[in-house]
Amino acid sequence: MANKALVVGASGFSKKYIKKIIADYDFVIACDKGAEAFYGTDMEFDLCIGDFDSLDKNVREYFKSKDTIKYPVEKDFSDLELAINYLIEKDFQRIDFTGVLGGRLSHELFNLGLFLKIKKEGRRVSIREAATRCDFLSNNEVLNIPKGLEVSVVPFYDDDTTISMKGFRWNLKDKKINRGSTLTLSNYTVEEGYIMVKGNPVMVVIEPIEKKIQ
Repeated sequence: MANKALVVGASGFSKKYIKKIIADYDFVIACDKGAEAFYGTDMEFDLCIGDFDSLDKNVREYFKSKDTIKYPVEKDFSDLELAINYLIEKDFQRIDFTGVLGGRLSHELFNLGLFLKIKKEGRRVSIREAATRCDFLSNNEVLNIPKGLEVSVVPFYDDDTTISMKGFRWNLKDKKINRGSTLTLSNYTVEEGYIMVKGNPVMVVIEPIEKKIQ
């Protein structure tokens, strides 16, 4: 059964980081301009999806012999949503993304909705960038987190979301959290810890600690 897929977007991708993680995946999609992450490297993607309107001409020519699904420029879905729909249709149970942060704000906000769509279908989803990782958790899922990282938990719903956090500067036990609250902004692990979520999905944002907290 298809298991883990990686989608490479065009927003601030790191070729070095992609090379580090690409072997973890059974299937890799270059999402439109994300194909440029593979240009001039020995890395390979399995499929390129998009309208390719913003893809550099040389890159387009280089990859024209690869497996692609080309869509019209004028369409009802973003390139990223088309990639997600393809992977859901193929029944991938975990879908990770890189190169999806640091671009246009409007795209990032809509992308959050797409990631929640994946999560609500019972699949695993995360964003993996060189300096930031975002995991979407729900329904009694547990995420283990190493010591020395800054962690924020972003709730998306007004009810039915409860979290426990252990190993943090500020631990929580079966705490209800709601959309619009900053209670779970900028915590950090003082030892190897974990987060457990019950109910609706949250996004766990994990980043390096930029300065020592006294």
